[in-house]
Amino acid sequence: MRVIANNIANIETPGFKREMAMQQARHTERILLGNDWPGSGTINDVGGGVKTIGTHTEFNKLGSVQHTGIRTDVCIAEKTGWFLVQDMQSGENFLTRAGNFQILADGTLVAQSGTTRFAVLAENGDRIRIDNSPDNHWTIIEDGTIYDPAGGENQRLALVRPNVLHNMLKMSQNVYRSLDGYVPLENLDRNVRQFMLEGSSVDAASEMVEMIVTSRALESNTKLMQIQDEMSGGLIARVLRVV
Repeated sequence: MRVIANNIANIETPGFKREMAMQQARHTERILLGNDWPGSGTINDVGGGVKTIGTHTEFNKLGSVQHTGIRTDVCIAEKTGWFLVQDMQSGENFLTRAGNFQILADGTLVAQSGTTRFAVLAENGDRIRIDNSPDNHWTIIEDGTIYDPAGGENQRLALVRPNVLHNMLKMSQNVYRSLDGYVPLENLDRNVRQFMLEGSSVDAASEMVEMIVTSRALESNTKLMQIQDEMSGGLIARVLRVV
């Protein structure tokens, strides 16, 4: 329920990747304690419900892409590519698909996730700075090169690919640490779009269905525990009456 609620809360978060709670069937307590065995056919082998063993992030599922008309909005058309950003406090590098960038007063191009700002990096590892004055008509072309007439030397966005896609640690809503490192995207794979933004990969209708199913499963498990508790109480009461 917590995972589903978090997905729903981030329907409007750019670059957010849907998470799924992974569940596993559980043996009864008697079997787990070694007092019986799976397949015994006794009352101890009726099943012990399910347990959550972790979450899985659907990195391969892309969010819908929308034309925003905002100059600082950028999306990556190639599904395995990620923007390389840097924590402005610690200097550590992270990956994100969220391209809703902003330009600070000093010209630094940043991505924001929650309350944390991350500097967007260029290929050479430097933080990208853009002259955002009204008369400076800077643009970003498909390979990620930023043409900045007032800024002098052109810069190119750092686009990378994690070595192991599913071995990334979520640091905030849409920013991840690659635990196995990353490599630059090949030139042929560099494909970005300015004035466009990749949204969340969460589908509201599907999440609502998942919430209903999960609620009913929770109610069913709770009812099962109540029944067992009542049966145990009744048995104890009868034993005490006999004694």
